[in-house]
Amino acid sequence: MILEIDSQKQRIDEMLRIAQKCRDTEIQSHWARYLCVLISGFIENSVEICLSEYSRRYANDVVANFVSCKLRGFQNPKIGPIIELFGSFNPTWKSDLESATDGKLGDSINSIVGNRHSIAHGQSVSLSLGSLAAYYKDALKVVDLLHKTCGV
Repeated sequence: MILEIDSQKQRIDEMLRIAQKCRDTEIQSHWARYLCVLISGFIENSVEICLSEYSRRYANDVVANFVSCKLRGFQNPKIGPIIELFGSFNPTWKSDLESATDGKLGDSINSIVGNRHSIAHGQSVSLSLGSLAAYYKDALKVVDLLHKTCGV
């Protein structure tokens, strides 16, 4: 895994461990919301870094710079837009990712991003730390799949 992504993962893992030790359910709820925002950002960064690294390896500098600049605007990484973005690099990636993320994995990504959106807009969410931990576990599988898909 790319060093920057691994560092973000380790930070989230440590915070999740700290939050899970907390016995106060209200504090855990606050941790869940905070971690949800971080995990959503982790997914965004993983997509951007993965595809930027791919373009640096396989394209000339001008194209790689263009790709990196365009990817900086990638937000709200729901599974559909992620698949579409990867499909714009390689149509086979699109079909492979659709198959691999259909169901639970894709639903977990969408839940993280949907909850993050609600949190950012001040809406109430009923997100438990346990649910978030399960979504995060699936998100890690998706991030790993994305890195394997483009070989970085």
